[in-house]
Amino acid sequence: MGSLENNLQKFLSKEERSWPRLKCNYFTECSDVHGNRWPCKIVDISHRGLGIVLSGRFAKEKH
Repeated sequence: MGSLENNLQKFLSKEERSWPRLKCNYFTECSDVHGNRWPCKIVDISHRGLGIVLSGRFAKEKH
């Protein structure tokens, strides 16, 4: 177990984040408040959010 803990400590100190990001490869959909939907891929997960990849771009909504 000591080796695993050492590797985790090295990863966390290199990453410089409060919570580590766990790599993944999930295909799903994103949607907006207007009901528009499009495919995306979740590439990492952390305690505070997701890293996603989209095929298109988001446009800023004007208020």
